Amino acid sequence: MRKYLLLLISVVLASCSTPISKGPTVVSLAKAFPDRQPINLSEIATKVEYVPLETSDSCLIGNHMNISTSANYIIAVDSKQMLLFDRKTGKFVRKIGQYGKGPGDFSRTDEILPYDGERETLAAYQGTKRYTYSLDGKLQGEVGLPGMIFTAVRFGNDYLGYKLNFTGKEKTKLELFDSTGTSVKTYPNYLTFVPDGDGITIWKPHHWFYRLQGQLYFYELFNDTLFQATRERLIPTYVFGMGRFAPPYAKQLSTEYARKEMNENFRMISVFESPRYLFYNFAYEKKVYASVYDKQKGEVQINDGTERNAALVNDLDHFVPVSLAGVNQEDQLVGYADAYRLVQWFQEHPDKTGQLPPELQKLKSRKETDNPVVMIAKLKNL
Repeated sequence: MRKYLLLLISVVLASCSTPISKGPTVVSLAKAFPDRQPINLSEIATKVEYVPLETSDSCLIGNHMNISTSANYIIAVDSKQMLLFDRKTGKFVRKIGQYGKGPGDFSRTDEILPYDGERETLAAYQGTKRYTYSLDGKLQGEVGLPGMIFTAVRFGNDYLGYKLNFTGKEKTKLELFDSTGTSVKTYPNYLTFVPDGDGITIWKPHHWFYRLQGQLYFYELFNDTLFQATRERLIPTYVFGMGRFAPPYAKQLSTEYARKEMNENFRMISVFESPRYLFYNFAYEKKVYASVYDKQKGEVQINDGTERNAALVNDLDHFVPVSLAGVNQEDQLVGYADAYRLVQWFQEHPDKTGQLPPELQKLKSRKETDNPVVMIAKLKNL
């Protein structure tokens, strides 16, 4: 009997020491939305660095800009070019690759995760090929994309590509493939729908990848779950609690829905993360909102929509608001201010100009057609 009790106690203790999977964190967007208010930069960051990007005919940044930073460079990617600027001075350094149809040229840039900070490379595409470029501008390699995959991200020594559910019956959500383009593994898609038959609308982007502390994360539009991608499976990490604002999965291709009903739902525009914060921008009723989930406090903040481009109030320097672009490997928030917004700020706040530090007063000379000023803020830690 004594041996039996000792064995039972050992089993109980062993079970208590086994880690229990806690499931995804719910980010309650619908609950927080009525209480939206301006989000001050000082609540999440401690200091801002300003880098005005050089403006010339050879480095003018176009629409759909993606901003990333490395230790030495600021990388600006738009729909047709990849540009490198000096991290400290903003001076233009070089173009990466060339938009065109020649050997090694790309026909489209990567709007999902163009810069790989771990390898210090950039990705772009030509047809069904994914090109990789080093920051010195050299083409490092290429890989063929499996069928119906249009974008992919490096995943270890392999690649992970997303399959859009064109038919409503697509059984694969993500596909893992190697450097020869050979499929290694597929990740199942459990969601189905019947298309409306009134045409097809493709939302761009329709999904996102981002990296955090060596891990890869994935989010798909018209879904509420953000996943961590492992080689074995997708692990639900966050669930966006959108309630009645959730866009219906079955309507994702509907032209009629895009034209008339989409404004009634939340639509994610971007998502990225730091060790302490989850950042995301979303659209609703023709406005774009910035939202921050503080993992330490378990709190959701949504800005009030008065700042264009879903910007945060820059109460650290009492200067132009900060539009969110991403988080770099140094745990810094990367943002920007368009030149026209700088011009507007100086016109609207002539009484505050003299109170700015000299380096910010110099920005008064920027023209509306100039490249943006990149803003890099140190985030608060856990």
